[in-house]
Amino acid sequence: MTKAGRGRGARREASEAVEEDTPATRRPAMTRAQSLKRVFRIDVEACQACGGAMRIIASIEDQVVRGKILAHLEQAASGREVVRLPGPRAPPDGWS
Repeated sequence: MTKAGRGRGARREASEAVEEDTPATRRPAMTRAQSLKRVFRIDVEACQACGGAMRIIASIEDQVVRGKILAHLEQAASGREVVRLPGPRAPPDGWS
């Protein structure tokens, strides 16, 4: 058997290992913040202004609630300058 657990005898040993495996010993899944950082190179855990640590306190997934929040923010910002987000970080088309 190899170090990765493949090869002869892998089934027998793998079935024995399943009994010993507990949720605490399993590797946790990637968080949404880690996934965004890995795929889009967006670090939502670091402040863009000062680089300080931030933490996610909520994730609003209901489309109706998101719409109400964004409408409120647009109404509140109608008298102020609109904050623009930075452009995409993907390379331009035709990049070799």
